[in-house]
Amino acid sequence: MKLLKTKERVAESKLTWNTTINGAARSYAVTTYDSINPDSNTPPVLNLNGIGEGSYSAAVAPAILGANVISPILPFRGELELTPVNIERIAAEVPELVAIEGLKKINASRIGGNSFTSMDMIARSQGGAPGIRAVSENKDLFNKLALVMPFGLNSEQLGIGIKARRARILCRLALASAKSNPFDYGNFRSSTEVSSFMLGSLLRGDLLNDLDAALSFDLVDEVKELADSKDVAVFIGTSDPLFKPSELSRNLSDSNVAIMRVSGGHATVGSRRGREQLKIAYNWLQSDS
Repeated sequence: MKLLKTKERVAESKLTWNTTINGAARSYAVTTYDSINPDSNTPPVLNLNGIGEGSYSAAVAPAILGANVISPILPFRGELELTPVNIERIAAEVPELVAIEGLKKINASRIGGNSFTSMDMIARSQGGAPGIRAVSENKDLFNKLALVMPFGLNSEQLGIGIKARRARILCRLALASAKSNPFDYGNFRSSTEVSSFMLGSLLRGDLLNDLDAALSFDLVDEVKELADSKDVAVFIGTSDPLFKPSELSRNLSDSNVAIMRVSGGHATVGSRRGREQLKIAYNWLQSDS
């Protein structure tokens, strides 16, 4: 897997997610990528990516950020029907599973030193909603939370009804895509994964349901409450047409959420701009703020 300026060696593994769908026990494979280094004392970080992003996108964070970064492909790629109930299930269960198993793997490989019992989190785009929910429900398992242009914090501005939200988010997605750089190799790879997912959803007739599920979260109050006990930052793209800076700033006013502005818009994680945004969020986690 080709990644530009790779910093860490990336390993792939699969976890078994056991859950219950409509009263029946079901199992799904969750693919993860990690940069676990037994010689490193770097605190671990869980990275959650967006909808439709696959193996290339999931491997970017552990490859470029440093040791002990774990990045799963969330079940956003057709393995599980994306209904609001199932999105809630993913949010509540999958990050916890990946974090617990990741900590086991890190601690089992460590040579001396103390064991890690918790980790920080980066959650971007659609991964933002599971990130907020996971940290809210597992405060002992997760520490600082860095949200990069996340879903779930501006539902009010996208419209009251389902049709209004669909129309507005589709227009904004089209504008964000038009602003991307087609000659950026990493952007091409990440965009191809997302486009493939969107096309597959369209052909199956699931696209509108997928969008409705993605827009079902309204977590403004939840993230404000979380920021009363945790370090939480929202990184806002200065030219993001998808989640506008004015909307996010207004929705998060009068809270302890740190508002951090980063250059650019809603970039794919593999693009040059997206990698820069990821590094800024990671550096904030590593700081003493």
